[in-house]
Amino acid sequence: MQDFSRLIRNTSRTKDYLLHMSGAIVVAVVVIALAKMADAALHLSEDLFAVYPWAFLLIMPLGFGFIRYVTVRWAPYAAGSGIPQTMAAVRIKDVAVQTKGLLNPLQTLLKVFLVTLGLACGASIGREGPSIQVGAAAMAFWAYRLAGRLRVSAESLVIAGGAGGLAAAFNTPLAGIVFAMEELAKGRAIRATWFVLMTILGAGFISLAAQGNYDFFPIFDRSDTTPSLLILAVFSAVAGLIAGLMSWLLVTGLPRYLPEASTAWRAAALAAAIGLVLAVLLLITDGSSLGTGYQTAAGLLNADPAVDQRELGFSLVKFTATVLSYVAGIPGGIFTPSLSIGAGLGHDFAMMFGLQSLHQHLVLIGMVAFLAGVVQAPVTATVIVMEMTGSQDAFIYLMLAAVIANLTSKIICRQSIYEILARRLLETIHPTQAARMRREHEPESKNEADSSASPSNQTNADQRQKNLWEEKH
Repeated sequence: MQDFSRLIRNTSRTKDYLLHMSGAIVVAVVVIALAKMADAALHLSEDLFAVYPWAFLLIMPLGFGFIRYVTVRWAPYAAGSGIPQTMAAVRIKDVAVQTKGLLNPLQTLLKVFLVTLGLACGASIGREGPSIQVGAAAMAFWAYRLAGRLRVSAESLVIAGGAGGLAAAFNTPLAGIVFAMEELAKGRAIRATWFVLMTILGAGFISLAAQGNYDFFPIFDRSDTTPSLLILAVFSAVAGLIAGLMSWLLVTGLPRYLPEASTAWRAAALAAAIGLVLAVLLLITDGSSLGTGYQTAAGLLNADPAVDQRELGFSLVKFTATVLSYVAGIPGGIFTPSLSIGAGLGHDFAMMFGLQSLHQHLVLIGMVAFLAGVVQAPVTATVIVMEMTGSQDAFIYLMLAAVIANLTSKIICRQSIYEILARRLLETIHPTQAARMRREHEPESKNEADSSASPSNQTNADQRQKNLWEEKH
């Protein structure tokens, strides 16, 4: 009789675990749907700009204003990248609380459409950060509401779903695993590690099966010439400093001086004004600032520097457009724009210093160095770029570039942009966890301490957004 009871319990437990792991299918499906919608929106904006470029003087302000209003009014936790929300949710070890706030399924679903609309309006945003929040929300909701008795910790669900979203978004299963360990877990022991790994791999391989085994940034003709250690170190350090500057501008520099958005209408008006500035920039640069910058970055990887100087200065244009798009407060990530900025930096460096023979490798190094400097996760940046470009043979010097850029970026911004924003979110909804997070990542300079401790305009906006959401629900 005891053996029969044990068999029943084991069977029930196995069924629950299998239901939880089937959430990988849900994660892959929603992330692939977001990718398809985002790509269609990006192509739409490119086609529209080719025919009616001046129309963006109307499209961008109205689109940005509408997106920001909807976000503040009905989906405050959908704003921005989605990675800070996911990191904050990992700290809140209660899946019921997670799915009612930071990973609210309705707000996350609305984010999918808002990101798509933002790309259609020409915003310099990416879909990969939102894919992480969407994946985490899908996994948490599936396991909590639909997959029987909860057998896995809340933090493991969020880590598995978020990293699975990254793996499916980039077609990079290995990068998903590294991202889970380096960025989401942040050195903490993960319970049910096997579950997390299987979910990430499942989401990644389902994406591969559905979309094909392709390189996100394909390289068609690989160069055999590699840069010297001195050139690699100098360029990586410069890219890291510029990445640190962008992070500082996003979390501290610009929010200090932007007008306070105390209501949804004021937030929308500010976003519309930023949209108008971006529309002017778009026209001045003949469309260089449009969208993610994917096509330009992919072209630079395969460009012949002897004849292709059209995109000189693209990095500055994309840097400006990405910063403005992000501070507008609309949903959207910075992963792909960061890769595009890094590719532009590599191209500019090669052309300015007569290093045309190293062009392809400098573009590749720029991508990994700038991304590592922004997210301050060098291993994740290296593996992502390596898998996306099929550059496994370049792992050593890509890793070295990422480490150097990570170190130099900390000169300007001591902590990752995602760590700072995640802590600010926790301060509004879970002060105890925010204080614990602050102790774990004590700022090493007074400037960073001031910027992270004092409530900025963005922090106040987050609190108001939370209050608005609670009134509605």
